[in-house]
Amino acid sequence: LYAGRLEASQGLDDLLAAWEPTAQRWPQARLWLAGEGPYQAELHRQIDRRHLHGRVLLAGAFDQIDELLTAADVVVVPRRQGRGSSTVLEAMAAGVPVVASDLPDHRHWTAGGGALLVQPGDVPALTAALARLLEEPDLAGELGATGRQRAESQFSLARMAQEHLQLF
Repeated sequence: LYAGRLEASQGLDDLLAAWEPTAQRWPQARLWLAGEGPYQAELHRQIDRRHLHGRVLLAGAFDQIDELLTAADVVVVPRRQGRGSSTVLEAMAAGVPVVASDLPDHRHWTAGGGALLVQPGDVPALTAALARLLEEPDLAGELGATGRQRAESQFSLARMAQEHLQLF
């Protein structure tokens, strides 16, 4: 699952390039791209060009991604630069393992587990990380559990409220 704005800067080209061998190796796997944005038409063209019909689904916008997270085996955040995506924290809170670009925010949020981080734009590393989680369900489960624990202990609303009270 990818959930976010459909823009070139989100690394969606890299994700589709990584998904091509993934879909060949695991024909039953599906990549859901949830979101809207100016890159949607280009994504349609790339799906056509890469022969990924039925293997990549442009799911449109969702107000809440809870149901998508419940169904997801892995959340992918291949952003090339900039700030981290809150989707990483949402996936961690839901106990879903994450493959994300190694950006400062992602590194901070996932310190100690919850994700496999890859260099932005490194398609072979992104492909390998996806394959690793699909091949190693125990690792995926461990990352999901660790991510959930970290999200609850470090980034929950209760934790933020407690920190604000201490600040005041």
